[in-house]
Amino acid sequence: MLVMRFFKILLLVFIAGCSSEIISLPYYNSPDFTPIFINDNDLSEINHKISDFNFIDQNNDEFKLRKLNDGDVTLLSFSVTPWIDSPEVLNFYKKEYTQNSNNWYF
Repeated sequence: MLVMRFFKILLLVFIAGCSSEIISLPYYNSPDFTPIFINDNDLSEINHKISDFNFIDQNNDEFKLRKLNDGDVTLLSFSVTPWIDSPEVLNFYKKEYTQNSNNWYF
């Protein structure tokens, strides 16, 4: 009985998720994060550029924007508490909580 109830709920969630309604996503174009809602027609006008940056990664090495390769997926995690998240702490976190993360920089 419990399994059947679970599948009924799963079916309802699936059907609700198949809505044909198109939802606009927010696009943040200002430092104060005031959202601008866009649709498919607006996408051709958007050209995101990441300003040059450098930070210290989990290996205590400098990481710069130009180190990124076009076409490769690279994950960058930025600390919001750098006074706590030293390179040693970030390296521990990477080794403890990730697997095969050669393209992930903390």
